[in-house]
Amino acid sequence: MNTKNTLILSLLFFVFSCTSTKIIPKKPEKIYYKRKLEKIISETNLNLSTSNQKLAMLLDSIIPEVIYDGKDSFLGLSAQLSKNGDIKIDSDNNFVNISIPANLKIKYFSISSPSIPLDLAFRMKIDISEDWTMNTKIFYTGIYNVLFEEIKLGFIKIRPRDTVKKIIAPFQVMLSEKINKEFNKSFDLKSQIEILWDELHKPVAIDTTYNIWLQITPLELKYYPVILRNDSIDIGLGLRSYADLTAGPKPQKLNPAPLPKLTIESNRTDEFALCIQMNLYYNDLKNIASKTILNREIENNGHKIEIVDLDFYGSKDDIVVKIGMIHDLEGIIYFTGTPVFDKKKNIFSIENIDFDLNSVSVLLRSADWLLHGTIRKTIEEELRFDLNDEIEKLKVLAQESISNLDFGNGLQMYGEIDAIKFDNFHIDSDRITLYVYARGHTGLKIR
Repeated sequence: MNTKNTLILSLLFFVFSCTSTKIIPKKPEKIYYKRKLEKIISETNLNLSTSNQKLAMLLDSIIPEVIYDGKDSFLGLSAQLSKNGDIKIDSDNNFVNISIPANLKIKYFSISSPSIPLDLAFRMKIDISEDWTMNTKIFYTGIYNVLFEEIKLGFIKIRPRDTVKKIIAPFQVMLSEKINKEFNKSFDLKSQIEILWDELHKPVAIDTTYNIWLQITPLELKYYPVILRNDSIDIGLGLRSYADLTAGPKPQKLNPAPLPKLTIESNRTDEFALCIQMNLYYNDLKNIASKTILNREIENNGHKIEIVDLDFYGSKDDIVVKIGMIHDLEGIIYFTGTPVFDKKKNIFSIENIDFDLNSVSVLLRSADWLLHGTIRKTIEEELRFDLNDEIEKLKVLAQESISNLDFGNGLQMYGEIDAIKFDNFHIDSDRITLYVYARGHTGLKIR
C-alpha cells in the first residue's frame, strides 16, 4: 500500500471515528386516564336564631287575656284565670321554660275569693320534622308561687292548685296547637332554607382579578337538637357538601336538587375541607429544571454527551422525560418516572427514572454504554420541585375564600383554615393537577 492510500484510509478512519451516533427512538404514547377522584365531604354549620324576647312576644300574642272563664252550675262554683303581666322565657336542658303571670278568682254562688296571683309554669320542647315544619310540645309543670293549700268560701273548702290543674288541661292542648300554627307562620323555616339552598348552588367570586371561584355542591342537610341559651334559641343545621376552589371562567350555577328531607343528627361537627386544584404545567417544570439540566455534560467509559434539550409530558400514570443530546450520541432518548409528592416536606419529584423500552431497544443496538452510566441518577436528582411557597399562598387564598364570604340573600360564610395538605393528583396532556385540601372549621350565618 503506497503512502497516498495509507493517508486516505487514515483520514477516513478519523472522520468516521469523529462521527457521533444518531438515535431517534419511538416516543412513548400520550395516554391519559379519566379518573374519578374521591372527594372529601365538608360539614358546615348554620345556626338560625330567635331571641327569647321575640318568642315571649309571640307567646304573649297567642295566649288570650282571659285564659279561662267558666262555671259548674250544679256545684255553684265558677273560676276565672287571666293573664297579669309579661310572659317570661328562659331555658335549661334543651327545654324552654315559660312563666305566665296570672290572677285566679274563684266564686261560690255569690261569695268570691280575693284575686290570687299565680305564676303558671310550662315547659316547651321544640323539634323540626323531616318536612321542615316546626313542632312544639307544651307541658304544664305547676305553679311557682307558694299558695295556701285550701281556701274557704262559705261552707266549702277549695284547693286552688287543683282548680288550676283542671283549668290548664284543655288550655295546654289548645296552646300547643296554637303555638305550632303560629311558629310555622312566623318562623317559616322551609321557605328560608329553600332560598339558602338555592344560593349555595351559585359559584362565588373570590378574586375577580385572577378569576378564582368557590363552588359549593350541597349534598345533604342535617338537623341538630335545638340549643337553648340564656337569651336565644338556636336551631342548628349541618350542611354536607363538596367545596372546590377553581381558577378560570366563571363556573355555571349548579341545578339545585329538590330540598332534601331533614336528617336528624345528634353529634355536631364543623370540619371543612376545601379542594384546591394546583396545576403544575409541563412548560413550567421544563423552565425550572432546564436551569440545572441543560448544557450538562455527562461522561461514561470514554464517551461524552451534552444535554441540549428537555421536555415533559404524561403517559398513563407516568411522566415522560424527553432528553436531547449532542457529541458522542446525538438525538433523543426518553425516560419515564413516577410522580411523587412528599406530604411532610411539600416536595414534588419525579422518581424511579428509567429508560423507556423503545429507547432501551435502540441503545442496545447502538450505544449500550449509556444504559450503564449515571445519566438516570443525574436527571432524577434535578427533578425535585419545592412547593412550600405555593402551598402557603394556597392557604392564604383558602382563608380569604371563607372569611365573611357573601353568598347573597344575607347568607354569609365564616371560618378558619387550620392546615393544607396534598391529597391526590391527575396526569393530563399539558399539566399535572395536584388536589390539595385546605382543612379547617366553618359556619354559615344569616345577616
